[in-house]
Order: sequence, then C-alpha cells, then structure tokens
Amino acid sequence: MLSIVLKLLEKVNLLKRLPVWRPVIGYVFISTALIIGILQVLALPLWPISKSFYRRVASHISHPFLLFLVWVAAEWGGLAIRVFGDRTDLDRVGKEPGLYIVNHPGDIDILTGLTLAYEFNILTTLKAIVKKSLLYVPGLGMIFYASEYLFLDRKWSADQPKMTAMLKQSQKYPYPISFILFCEGTRFSKEVQTERLKYARSKGLPELQHHLIPKTKAFSSMALGMKEGTNLPSLFDVEYAFPFGIPSVMSILEGRSTEVHIHVRRIPMSKIPSSEADLDDYCHKLYQEKDQLLCEYYEKGRFNCEEYKREGRLRRKILSHVNALVWFCVALFPPSLLALKLALDAYWLLLSIPIGLFVFVTVIFEVTLRKGLKDFKPKDNVAKEKYH
Repeated sequence: MLSIVLKLLEKVNLLKRLPVWRPVIGYVFISTALIIGILQVLALPLWPISKSFYRRVASHISHPFLLFLVWVAAEWGGLAIRVFGDRTDLDRVGKEPGLYIVNHPGDIDILTGLTLAYEFNILTTLKAIVKKSLLYVPGLGMIFYASEYLFLDRKWSADQPKMTAMLKQSQKYPYPISFILFCEGTRFSKEVQTERLKYARSKGLPELQHHLIPKTKAFSSMALGMKEGTNLPSLFDVEYAFPFGIPSVMSILEGRSTEVHIHVRRIPMSKIPSSEADLDDYCHKLYQEKDQLLCEYYEKGRFNCEEYKREGRLRRKILSHVNALVWFCVALFPPSLLALKLALDAYWLLLSIPIGLFVFVTVIFEVTLRKGLKDFKPKDNVAKEKYH
C-alpha cells in the first residue's frame, strides 16, 4: 500500500514539472498581489487617522498573500523545513521580538524565511531588510512596501537614516515586530565570494568557506538602535543548510521537493557590544561561528542538536491549502467563465481579451524570473546523510 502511495506522489511531482503550471501559478500570484494591493490602497485613508489601526488592518490584508507564498514554497514546491537548536532558545521564537541574522545561500531565502515565520506565527510581524531591486518585482514589491519592509539603496548615507527611522517606528507598532537581516548583502556565489575574499585578505580578516564576508554597517546600526531603548531584546542567529542541494525559485515552481535544515540560536542583547567598532568585530566573529557551524554540518551531515517540532503543523497546512484554493478560484474562475461564455457565443474578438490578459500577466512573471533568478544548481558540498 505504501509503495502505491509513493508511486502516486512521484507521478504528482512529475506532473508539477509540466510547462503549463508555471504560467498558471504566475497568473495567480500577480492577480493575488493586485487584489491585495488595491485593498491596501483603499486602507490608506486610515493612516492619518490612526497609524496603529492602519497597521493592524494592513497586517490582516497582507496575510493571505504572504500565506500564498508560503504555500507555493512549502506545499507546491515541497520545501520541507526542519528546525534545530536549543529548546529554550526556540521556545522564545515568535514570543519575543528580535533581530534575525540569516545567511544568504540562494534566491529562495525570503521564501524560506516566510515559511519559517509562518511556522512560528510571525508571518506578518517579521519585517525584512532587503535590497531595493525587490521593490520593482511585480506584485511582490508592492506588498512588501505596504507591509513596511525596508528597502536598502546600498549607499550608507541613504540607508542609515532609513534604518534609524525604522527602529523608532518599531516602538509605535500596536504589536511587537521583528526584523530579518542578510548581512552578506547578496546571495552566495563563487564570483562574489572571490571578490569578498580579496577584501578579507587585504584587511586581515579570516576567510569564510560557506558565507560571504559580511557587510557590518547595517548590523552595527541595528544593534546600536536596539540597545538604545527599542523593544527588541534578542538577536536570533539563523543558519540555513540544504542537505540535498540549494533550490531556486525555478525548482520550487517545478515542485522539485527538497529540505532545508535551519539552526536557530538566541543571543541576548546584553551580550552584544555597545560601540560601533566592537560591533563590527562582533559581526565578523559571528559569521566565523556561522561558517564553522556549516562546515561541521556538511562534514557530519547534521546539526549537533535535536530537532524542534511545533504543535499545530497539520492545522497550519490545512489553512495554507484552503487559502491557496481560494486564491486559485478568485484568480482563475471569473476569466475562465468569461472565456467559455465568449467561446460558446462565438465572440472571437472579445475572447482575445481574457486570453491576452492571461498571456500578458504570465509574460511579466516569466520575464521577472528569467531576469533576476537562477535555475536550480546543486551545491557541491552537500550533506549526504538524512536525519532519522
């Protein structure tokens, strides 16, 4: 019986790789983002009346879209998340706000972060600090902007005031919020690593094998701001490890199931230095520890700690599937019904309108993927041993 089920699942996964699914998901993604974006624009008059009330409303509006992204990654793409670390530290995730320092191995790290945030019930209270180019991704940028994500210009003179203002605003939210920061600044690649290693050698910094040399100014600014009276008591050191190869957005859309093992460590702000110079050194030391952790992981095939499992996973999966089903129906049913009616009535010219709209939206989605994302490329030094 089990072998029959496994064969059926294998065939389902093969069906996901058919070319028809990517434009369909792309169309639903853009349509969902457009609907959510319109609702957020309609909520804007609440901003001058009450910023707190607007933020609560905007949070509820954006949740279905973010949950759809989680569904694409975890359910359609088969990205299985397994979390490891000290239970005392992990019990605090989702219960106390903080700054999440995350490595940046590939182009699905935002999706992985959203999936992890959903697992710990902080999907709409976790704000990402990301590069400004994401602002121009159709659909995604609009929602992230309305959700008050911080977009960096990668010019410190422009970014520092933004980060200072963001930390001040974090104290005015009607609920605790957290931030996720990729100190490496860009995703890991051999080309960028070579450039960063030259810099490390010129500055006498230790060389890293699995990470890029971090850019410390953003980290130092955030840490200093957290120490100067914000409600962010902790830093969470988060490490992604992919035992069977680093997936990409393309591989996720094709349903190529994989796993990500995530190690989480909590560091109280009281243990973090208070001067900018010391914070720069601390950031480099932190990434040396992160790199050593990944070296040991890929050598042994596992993190040296127990897996952490949260209750309610089945309920979260059901909610994710229901949310996705609703969006597929909302996005696809009306134009499909219109196209069918026009075809039956032989209105061929008018029929070109819904068809053209579908083609236009899916082309935008496909161009975005081709321009900014990489195809699936397995990593050479992956762990071979599965967890038991």
